[in-house]
Amino acid sequence: MKNDFDVYDRSYSVYALCLSIYFLLSPLEDILTSSLGTLAKYIAGILLTFWFYDHVRSGNKIKFNRFVILPIYLVLLSWTSILWSFDIPTTFNRNISYTLLPVLYILVINRKISQRELKLLDYSILLGGVVTCIIALVNYFYVGVDSSRLTLTEDSDPNGFVGRLLISLFVAFKYLQVKHKSRSMYLLLYFAFGVMVFSIFLSGSRAGFLTVLIIGLIWISIVHKDNILRKMMFIFSIFLLILILSSFLPVDIFERITKIDSYTRDFASDYSRSYLWKSFFLKILPDSPILGFGSGTAGLLTLSYNGLYQGLHNTYLNIWLEYGLFGLPIFLYLIYLFFLRLKTRGLIAELGLLLGTLCIIFFLDAYPKKYLWNTLMYIGLILDFPNLYIKSSYPTKENMEIKRLNGVNI
Repeated sequence: MKNDFDVYDRSYSVYALCLSIYFLLSPLEDILTSSLGTLAKYIAGILLTFWFYDHVRSGNKIKFNRFVILPIYLVLLSWTSILWSFDIPTTFNRNISYTLLPVLYILVINRKISQRELKLLDYSILLGGVVTCIIALVNYFYVGVDSSRLTLTEDSDPNGFVGRLLISLFVAFKYLQVKHKSRSMYLLLYFAFGVMVFSIFLSGSRAGFLTVLIIGLIWISIVHKDNILRKMMFIFSIFLLILILSSFLPVDIFERITKIDSYTRDFASDYSRSYLWKSFFLKILPDSPILGFGSGTAGLLTLSYNGLYQGLHNTYLNIWLEYGLFGLPIFLYLIYLFFLRLKTRGLIAELGLLLGTLCIIFFLDAYPKKYLWNTLMYIGLILDFPNLYIKSSYPTKENMEIKRLNGVNI
């Protein structure tokens, strides 16, 4: 993915402004819903309109590399699965949402933006995450700390709440590693980072806790690779922070984070994740292991086989359920391509963001959700800048090698 723009361009395109608004609103989708869908989807529709207009006007062609071909295949598979769907009307209706985000992803990684526009996008993502957390915290403490776990609305899933914050958390952490002229910028960034971490803990999401831990360990292992003392001090400070945060958590949330019983209860006794996953392998999958049952049918299948309308709470199994072996390997291969590109480029923090997202979607049905495709869009944009962070203190492998050559202790 190449990018041949002028990095000193100081203007913002209408496309970049719409994209920033879209990422700003994405974490807030639970309170922006209506009978016609979320406001962020309207912005996505506007972006697609701009994309179509630009390509017709300029005659630019879509870059049909593997990052584009694989999502196109998944979209076509969604519509083709109508032919063998468990419930054709459901599959047809769900395919609209199953198509929008992959198509928007294709648009984003094919549309060039400037470095200045990427910075605007970062600020929008950061603002969206902070506003989401503040609204959730106000609602939570207004109702009372003993009433429920922190989410954006009463019906929100805590894991989904955390999933929407991952990119914002990553952006805050990224800018904390870059030198700023103003101390107020550091204070704002630490405030944003602290609010989001505290909100993730208060949500009681074990997947969110595990995701933050994974990102932190990846970061520590790279940034402080050659300094054992600094690494140990950093790990100690992380555990100290966790201990301090745990003293502010209600007892039921702290117990939820530290126990895994709802994942491992007996197969026949409760509708836990382990129950859903076991029933998938033992009951549902044997009836159609190759073709799957059609997109959007997971809830109907669990209702038919288990007597309760709910998904599998696992994106990988959900894709296998709906697309069979024609879909799951393609999705995993797309993720592998991103992993390989980030590893080759030495973009360790972005690799942590990708792994964190893969962790959170292990506990969610996230294929048609923004927190999966937004992560891929954002990483695709980062990969479009060959040397974006080389001159900063941002810890890529290239930066660390430059510092070693200059005798800087990392």
